[in-house]
Amino acid sequence: MSFPVDDWQFWLVTACALVGAWFMLKPLVPTGWKPRPRPRPTRARLTIGGKPPDGPLP
Repeated sequence: MSFPVDDWQFWLVTACALVGAWFMLKPLVPTGWKPRPRPRPTRARLTIGGKPPDGPLP
């Protein structure tokens, strides 16, 4: 017995089964696969001498 790959109904049912499997398995896959954006580095408001800078930080 072989698969009826020449029949359009075979491909329709196969596509429906794949979409159904995707909907069933989607909630089980963890969402943290995308790399998270790095937080912006915070700039210090004090200099080495302990005094605030003269102008605004770049």
